[in-house]
Amino acid sequence: MESNATGASNRSSRAWIGLQINLMNDNKHKSMKNEITLDNGSTLSLFCNPDMVEDINETTRILELHTNSVKARCDQKASVPEFGNLWFDQNAIANIFGFEDLVKKTPYYL
Repeated sequence: MESNATGASNRSSRAWIGLQINLMNDNKHKSMKNEITLDNGSTLSLFCNPDMVEDINETTRILELHTNSVKARCDQKASVPEFGNLWFDQNAIANIFGFEDLVKKTPYYL
C-alpha cells in the first residue's frame, strides 16, 4: 500500500477546490449544477449533475475535499465521454473540470 507525505495510506486522498461563484441575482443562473466550470485552482475534476456523466460507481478510495467553506468526503466516481473518470458528488454545487486534469488529457502538438 502506498503512503503520502504524512505517512497516511492512499485509501483516501485530499484535494482542494476554491471555486468562487457570484451569481449577482442573475435569475437565469439559479444553479451551477447545469453548467461546467473550468477551474485553474482545483486539484481535481468533480461533477455533481448525474445527467452529465455515465457509470456512477462507489470507490474503495475516499476523497477528502476541502473547499472555502466546508470539508466533504466523496466516495463515488463517474465517467465523462471524451474526458474519462472523475470524482462525483451529487451534493456538490458545481461541475468542475480541473485545469490540470485537462492539460494531462490534451495531446501536445508541435
